[in-house]
Amino acid sequence: MAGKIKNFTGVDAPYEAPENPNLRLKAIEGDANTLAHKVIDELIRRGIVAI
Repeated sequence: MAGKIKNFTGVDAPYEAPENPNLRLKAIEGDANTLAHKVIDELIRRGIVAI
């Protein structure tokens, strides 16, 4: 907010929604912890993160 970072999305640059996002999360589907687990599960499924 102090202007130290230029082109910061939502501050001095507009938010541009992706046309084809890799993952969609709906806030009404759970709390932050539940949604975080969905992200982690998807990363594991895609082989990006190993357990």
